Amino acid sequence: MILRKVYLEQIDGFIDKPVIKVITGMRRVGKSYFVKQIIDKIIKRGIKKQNVLYINKELIKYDFIQNYKDLYQYVSTYFKNITTKAFLFIDEIQEIEKWEKAISSFFAEEKYDIFITGSNSNLLSSEISTLISGRYVEINIYSLSFNEFLDFRQVANPLINDEFKLYLQFGGFPVIHHLDFSKELIYQYISSLYNTILLKDVISRHNIRNVRLFQDIVKFMFGNLGHIFSSNSISKYLKSQKKNIGADTIQNYLLHLEASFMLHKVQRYDIKGKKILEILFRRYFIEKCNSRV
Repeated sequence: MILRKVYLEQIDGFIDKPVIKVITGMRRVGKSYFVKQIIDKIIKRGIKKQNVLYINKELIKYDFIQNYKDLYQYVSTYFKNITTKAFLFIDEIQEIEKWEKAISSFFAEEKYDIFITGSNSNLLSSEISTLISGRYVEINIYSLSFNEFLDFRQVANPLINDEFKLYLQFGGFPVIHHLDFSKELIYQYISSLYNTILLKDVISRHNIRNVRLFQDIVKFMFGNLGHIFSSNSISKYLKSQKKNIGADTIQNYLLHLEASFMLHKVQRYDIKGKKILEILFRRYFIEKCNSRV
């Protein structure tokens, strides 16, 4: 594994400290591998493997953990003979119903160092999330920066201009470095990932019924990245195309896309007063928001 050094340095000061580590980011940006790098790091510091539990909710073997009671029972049983600090890692925790209740209990027991990951920015915005309010630090994982892209490429004496063109063309998803660097393969993978995120993290999660109209709006957004516009202006345009949809619905769609980390909202820094209340933002695909170089 190639280390995500920026994030490892960022989280290092919180390891074995009384704070819940919440790692968020879009699907396939490398959260699971980052968690494994943290586990390797703490084991190298002398922590015994039996003191570490890694639960990945994308694996069928953990399908039995459906809610906070299942989670609490499994973790408590796993660590029942451990008398020293236990390190608990839960990947894609949003798949566990009312997970906050179990995490809050684990935190109160002062026995666990807790790391959780999620692919939805609403992970910490629900009412029940107040159970861990003030007890966590959030670390957002992005796709590869250009420096990381070069690390993953492992090309001897790279031609920076050529590599940067590839970075702009293919983006920074780590998994593309396991593929032959061909446009057909990488675009096919990215298309599949795009459909998965839309289906699992947006359409299914938010019970969107008019899927085709939603997809049209997504295409419109991706075709107008960086432009300033409002939900109302999009609604008016669609109505001119005989597609009747209200501004409130469009605004909700945009919020769902932001929650899945597909879109990133950038607010103007120079506005004041009542203009702050105007819903006028620039939005970018998350792949294009990673300016760390």
